[in-house]
Amino acid sequence: MPMLYIKLAMLCLPRLIRKSAFSLLFLGLVALSPVGLENSPTGFLPEEDQGFLYVSVQLTLRARWIAPWLLCKQVEDIVLSHAGY
Repeated sequence: MPMLYIKLAMLCLPRLIRKSAFSLLFLGLVALSPVGLENSPTGFLPEEDQGFLYVSVQLTLRARWIAPWLLCKQVEDIVLSHAGY
């Protein structure tokens, strides 16, 4: 019985060592990922950006000329009320 256990252990040991090495490598990458993410750029702002905001407003065909103007005024007020604009 002990010899059978030793033979089974010798067969499984290399596989277990390989799995544990990959597990340690994976855990190391997970542990170091915040460091890599901290140094990565947070956004892309091209040189051509002039700060324009385009909004599409669609109303029914029966809307009078004042309704789109009022709606656009509301959108403008909302956008201008946020910081950075």
